[in-house]
Amino acid sequence: MTSAELIALGVQFLSGLIGVGLTQWLKAKFDVEGTTALLIAAIVSALLAIGALFLSGEITLTVFTWENLPNAFGIVFSAATLAYKLLMPKE
Repeated sequence: MTSAELIALGVQFLSGLIGVGLTQWLKAKFDVEGTTALLIAAIVSALLAIGALFLSGEITLTVFTWENLPNAFGIVFSAATLAYKLLMPKE
């Protein structure tokens, strides 16, 4: 794995950690839970994944392809889920 790939992976993972706070804030703001909350988490993950791909240089505005999006989405969503499970208090 090259250093550029490690940086890209790190950006995507950090995006996932940011996604936890953003998702929690949106859930509280709109007072939602269940399926709606999961939909919000998926939307936030997709948007952060696209942002992470731009930041890591994997995609640009002139060459936008959908090939890397599922991978980045998975990393961001997984990182957000992991951070949520580890950081949020148990009920």
